[in-house]
Amino acid sequence: MEYVMGIDAGTSVVKATIFSLEGREVARAARTVPIHNPESYMAEENLHDVWMAAVDAISDSLTGSAITPDRIRAVAVTGQGDGSWLVDTAGNPVGPAILWTDGRAGDIVDRWGEDGTLSKTFKKTGGGPYAGTTAAILRWRIENQPELVERDDIRNVYCKDWVSYKLSGELNSDPSDYSLMGIDTVNRTFDDELLDDFGITAVKKWLPELKKNTDQVGTVTTQASHQTGLRPGTPVFKGGVDISCSSLGCGVAAPGTAMAVIGTAGIVTVATDRPEEAFTPTDVGWLIPHTETTWIRSLGMSSATPNLEWFLREFGDRFREEAHSIEGRNLFDYLDQELGEDAGGVRRHPLPRLQRTGRGTRSLHQAERPRLLQRSHRKPHEVAHAEIRVRGCRPRHSGLP
Repeated sequence: MEYVMGIDAGTSVVKATIFSLEGREVARAARTVPIHNPESYMAEENLHDVWMAAVDAISDSLTGSAITPDRIRAVAVTGQGDGSWLVDTAGNPVGPAILWTDGRAGDIVDRWGEDGTLSKTFKKTGGGPYAGTTAAILRWRIENQPELVERDDIRNVYCKDWVSYKLSGELNSDPSDYSLMGIDTVNRTFDDELLDDFGITAVKKWLPELKKNTDQVGTVTTQASHQTGLRPGTPVFKGGVDISCSSLGCGVAAPGTAMAVIGTAGIVTVATDRPEEAFTPTDVGWLIPHTETTWIRSLGMSSATPNLEWFLREFGDRFREEAHSIEGRNLFDYLDQELGEDAGGVRRHPLPRLQRTGRGTRSLHQAERPRLLQRSHRKPHEVAHAEIRVRGCRPRHSGLP
């Protein structure tokens, strides 16, 4: 029997999963990757740490399944999007990767909002930049790392591209990942006017070749084989950004199919074969190349389940008491009732002052952006706070085409 391997280079965990050709999961393994925070608003990863996590995950998935490497028919890679991963043409990392959760470029995005850049570029990109977007980080590099801008031997890629390169020796990217930076999304190509609008023309030379996510980009090298246990010569396919690949894995392929992910972050997506009609709501979310004939319109929630966890930890005692007073009811049954149809799935709760990082408030619809209140109190439950309307996935899906 033959198998395929999928590698997911996530923000904090790299996973390798072996599937039968019918799509049945046979084995998997995972390794964590440390995230470094030089400042509270910064988030970085060491590219070598990411590769070694991939090496261990791949090796463990093979040894743990007793599947011999010659039965792995092909490998493909997906991973976290956005941020900025610099690799020179000799294959060496150029400093740490700046992640999508990084906030150092927040002021740049604020300026783009004030001068109209966001609205102007959205008409072609279908995406709303935030602090962790590649375009914003590249602009930050131009303004703060001029010694790098002088170099012609650098390529800006993404996490999955780095892992794919270490497997195959071929350095490139794809339109799904780069659509989050800002390209001509309908035509799936870089656009000089957009680069000029974002003020990043000086690093156009860093942009890599874009492959289709179904393209074979190479084969497992001898060195990668020694490290991972994969058979040398195993085909390596490009893959796409995690939002696209997870959507496809959930069955979002035909126009009109959709999914919602409620995890650490929240994502809702819907597939379309009419990208020109998918630029709503404006100035937020992403329009991402998906299959060869479809795109996905996506909106993101920066923090989903952690909001509930924080609220219940800080303010949940009253809810627990009320829930326990009703025989046979647990806390979440009680909350389901409180957040029922009559409320339209909308509640307002006090939240702590938000810190701008990565996919911050610019990833949210205007009506959902927090209004910060300049109050301070001594009691823990009366801290300076922001009010935000907590909305479910149904309103987000209703806003998509």
